[in-house]
Parts: sequence; structure tokens; C-alpha cells
Amino acid sequence: MKITAGHLGALAFAIQTSFQDLDIEMVLPPLSNSQAQELGEKNLKSDLCYPLKLYLGNYLTQKDLKPEIVIFYNGCDLCNLTPAGKVFLDIFAEYSWHPEAYYFNVTDKKQFIKDYYWNLKKISGASSIKVIRAILLGYKKFLLFEYLDNVFYTIRPTIKDNKKGEKIYLEFFQKLTDASSFSSYKKIKKDINSLLESYPPNYNVPHIGLIGDPFTLNEPYIHQYTDRKLGYLGCITDRWINNRFINKKDSEKIKLKNFLKNEYGVLMPREIEKASHYAGKSYDGIVFISPFTCNPSDALRNQLSYIQKKTGIPVISLVFDAHTSDTGLESRLEAFVDLVKIRRNKKQGSDRIVADKNQKFLNCHPSEVKSKDLSN
Repeated sequence: MKITAGHLGALAFAIQTSFQDLDIEMVLPPLSNSQAQELGEKNLKSDLCYPLKLYLGNYLTQKDLKPEIVIFYNGCDLCNLTPAGKVFLDIFAEYSWHPEAYYFNVTDKKQFIKDYYWNLKKISGASSIKVIRAILLGYKKFLLFEYLDNVFYTIRPTIKDNKKGEKIYLEFFQKLTDASSFSSYKKIKKDINSLLESYPPNYNVPHIGLIGDPFTLNEPYIHQYTDRKLGYLGCITDRWINNRFINKKDSEKIKLKNFLKNEYGVLMPREIEKASHYAGKSYDGIVFISPFTCNPSDALRNQLSYIQKKTGIPVISLVFDAHTSDTGLESRLEAFVDLVKIRRNKKQGSDRIVADKNQKFLNCHPSEVKSKDLSN
């Protein structure tokens, strides 16, 4: 029996590890690429969203193997994944492939854990103890993938050379993909920490927060590796509520949800919370990433100017589809980063002038203090 799943960040690798721990073969497609894109575009209507086509293409790269089971991600308001799964099954049937579908709800943590447990138990027939161990093994791998990204989001500005940096990243990525034990995870994390020591982060660079459609944010091929481009343009990047290596204190508490009263879907409030977090931590810019024709994202995109007004942070909106120009994207990112750096330098310059003035005031003799200085 073979199982397959589409990619959604590191999730597929975590689930694969859990099944393999239960002696069940799970074959995964290559990381999202042009082949998956072409297969998805060929089999879905042109007006459907780009991530959905890429997601379908992931599965279709495995159609010749005809796995007996497919894992679908579902949940309300995530690219219409629940009805899309049924559409996908009809498309699979056109290729004489008739797998059984199992669903993992990825919009609710409690439901996801329930789905994880019961799907593994039903498919494997293993005891509860073995299933729980397999889930923990997958979960630890998922967290380590996230840790790896946290580190590279922080040290890419230090590495500077994108070819060298991505070579190192892919080596760690492959090691982690192949790892299948807690002891191997421990060794990999130790090696990641050694890498962090080799490239000590420079925190005196712009900090950029990423918000937007969560499917697109988690699949870097869709947004053409915007997060990595920003890193090599000299910015520390964050796409979580908090990058664990960014220890910035709150400058002020900003709650955008107090201003944005309308509901924008299940996942949009989380992105509003992230934007509030970035503003409260005095990040230097926010990048909004979403696919073309994404209704939940469009609703929030309409509020970007309001978010910028309330936070004072520059915001750029990037919309992606299969025809997005890489050259055009790089030009926009370079212009945005230049703007952010100019704004940051001006702000730091003003702060230095005030600090120097205050220091001069504190250092002077009381007899030198004029009445106007006291009034200031």
C-alpha cells in the first residue's frame, strides 16, 4: 500500500515520517516545481487560483505510481480545499487512478490532531501508543523544519551570497527530510546551532514581516522565494507571530483587530494579529503575499492602506500567478527595501540627534543650562 500527499510547507514530510514509523510507505512528489505547475494548469480551469493548480499538480506527478491512498488538507476558507478534494478525485479518475481520500483539517489545531490520530490509526491498524509515538516523531520534525527556517531567515543577510546560502540551506533541508529518529533530530539541531554561531546575525538591519494567504506563504515556489530574496537584500524576515531569534521589545501595543471590525475568513484574523505584532515590535516593513483571484486575501488587501496608516509601517502588496515575472518581482522588492532602509536610517538618525542632545544636556555643568533648555 502506498500513500501520497501534496506539499504544504513541511507538513507532508512530517506526515510521511509518521507513516514510515508505522511501516507504511508514503511517496511524496518532488518539491513544488514547473512540472507540477504545468500539470495543474492543464487539468484545472484557467480562472481558478494558482496555488490550487500547483497543489493538484503535486498529486498528478505521482499518478503513474497510483498510490491507493491520498492525503488531502481541508478546512473552511483555505483555498476551498474541502470541495477541491472532490474535484481532484474526479480528475484522478480520468487517469484511471481511484485512490481513497483521507482528510487533515489544517485550520483548527484540535481538529488537526484528531484527524492525525484517527487517520494514522485507521490506515495502519497500530496500537494507540505506536500511533502517538509516530505523531510525536512527525511533530518534532515539523518543528525542526520551522527552526531551520527561523535560523536562515535571520542569517541570510549575514551570509549575503545567495548561492552559498541556499546550498547550505538545501543540505540541511535534505538531512532533515531523511531523518527518522529523535536522536538524528538532536544532531541536526546541534549542527544548525553551530551554523548560527558561524554566521552571527546582524540585528542592525531592516526587519520585514510577511502576511497574507497562508497556503502561499508556506509554499515558497508560489511566491518565487520572496522570503529568501528579502534575506539576500539584507533584511531579517519573519512569517510567524514571532521569529524566535528576534528579541525585539514591544514599542507599543497595536491591536488592528480593534480597527478592522469585519470578518475576513477563518485565517485572516491570524494575519491581522501578525501585522499587529510586527507593528508593536517596530518592524521596518510588511510584505503582503497572496495569489491572484483569492477572495479572502482580496478582502484584507483592501485594508492595507488602513493598516499602513495605523501602524506607520511601509506595506507592499505582491500578487502571484503562473505568469508573475521574476525580474519584475526583484525590481519591486529592491525598490521596497531601498525605501525601508532610507526610512530606517532617517529614523535612526533622528533618534541619534535626540540622544546626542540629551547626552550633551546631561553632561554639561548646571551653570551652563539656560532657561530655554530647561523648558525643553
